[in-house]
Amino acid sequence: MLGVFISGHGLGHLSQVSAVLDELYFMSPDLSLTVFTPLPYPVLEDWINIPFHHVYGEHDVGMRMRDALNVDWSASLCSYRELHRGWNSRIDNLSQDLVDYNISLVLSDVPYLPLAAAQEVGIPSVAMCSLNWADVIHHYFPRQKLWIDMVRRIYQGANEFLVPEPGMVMPWLNNIKRIGPVGRMGCDRNIQLKKYLDIEETSCLILVGMGGFDQPLNLARWPQQWHGREVYYLIPEISHGQIPNSFIAQDLPFLYVDLIATCEILITKPGYGMFVEAAAAGTSILYVERSGWPDVTSLTTWVHRVANAVKISRSVLDEGLFLNYADELIEVIKNPPVALTGAAQAASALNRYL
Repeated sequence: MLGVFISGHGLGHLSQVSAVLDELYFMSPDLSLTVFTPLPYPVLEDWINIPFHHVYGEHDVGMRMRDALNVDWSASLCSYRELHRGWNSRIDNLSQDLVDYNISLVLSDVPYLPLAAAQEVGIPSVAMCSLNWADVIHHYFPRQKLWIDMVRRIYQGANEFLVPEPGMVMPWLNNIKRIGPVGRMGCDRNIQLKKYLDIEETSCLILVGMGGFDQPLNLARWPQQWHGREVYYLIPEISHGQIPNSFIAQDLPFLYVDLIATCEILITKPGYGMFVEAAAAGTSILYVERSGWPDVTSLTTWVHRVANAVKISRSVLDEGLFLNYADELIEVIKNPPVALTGAAQAASALNRYL
């Protein structure tokens, strides 16, 4: 039985895991899977395409967020204190859960508590993520040396730590294995989507998504035409009703990864899942600056190297001036779609333990 622990901090972790599970199921069709995560079952059902059992539970903090772009520093510190205050009892309880669920391998993306529990009872464990919480804690709470050292020891205690491209540097890890980009490959549904929305085939579709976090947006000044073409936005529900030329993305009968592949432009923040899946689809990216988050540099350096991306400010987004920057994207030779080679590499690594 494979036990997979998925962080609820955004959807990039789920994006990575779901792609790997597809590959692993192809290699081992008798795979038994239990997924431990605070993400709700309907969300998992949309992303995970193989049979699984869901156990609801939060096993990491990540960082508490005020919105998609801003960290709630004080709430995060309180949550970490609470997590570590009851550390020993949490380890005991989760170790027993692993035994009760007959887990023979733990995959974590990337809570460290399950890795520690697996190590406690001698179950093989693999971490996989483009970032790690030890470096995030070090970035925001550098004085918490006891936490940082403990979390690093736990990650180093895993059998392997798989780091998909683009990933943080993590020079202190002694069990690191770098793999290619990991994500889902969407299908271009341009004709079907425009027919469903009853809009002109020449219309421009722009997808707006912040990787699973709510982000209040002011759409009042957003343009409705671009070079003589009608512009339509696929937006989060939180922004619905502000302008007539918009549709709620989650209400459409299309997979989100297909929407990424269908739209001409993606407006997002720096985040693993959105960047990788847009780069794999060849979709142009306008991303809002996100200062301070630890893996922004690795993400943005990579996306500018392999994809068609431009950074915009929050004021440019609010004032509806972003299509001026999108002109830069259509004036250059487009980069070819990125090959998502990491999922098969990760699945091969996991399959050795099953």
